[in-house]
Amino acid sequence: MQERERVFGKSRKVHWSPEGKTGEEGKAEGGGIQDMLRLIREERKTGLEEVKGQERGIREEMEKNKGEMTRREEQWEEERGEMKEMMKDLGERLEEVEERRGGEMERVKERLIELEKKSAEGGGKSRYRGMRK
Repeated sequence: MQERERVFGKSRKVHWSPEGKTGEEGKAEGGGIQDMLRLIREERKTGLEEVKGQERGIREEMEKNKGEMTRREEQWEEERGEMKEMMKDLGERLEEVEERRGGEMERVKERLIELEKKSAEGGGKSRYRGMRK
């Protein structure tokens, strides 16, 4: 008997449709669920539009940053070329100075050798000794 009551007894399942309500009452409550679903869909659509707008903004910002990076790289390459040119010019100028000094040093060495020869020939006397008195 208990088993029979259990089998044919009241179900524990949750009923989604309202019991005992028919006609306008049933439609009104069912419409409430429809309204909620519609609101959820609208919110989801609004959220998706916001995400797409943010995505567009991020993409635009990335393009802007990419352009800025490209501009800076070009500027850096230009400055690098200028620096190479300046270094080349300085190298050439240094070579010129070394050549000039090298020539001057050779003349000074030759003059020293010449003076030493004269000094050795003159018996160690300098022509300037008489003037020092």
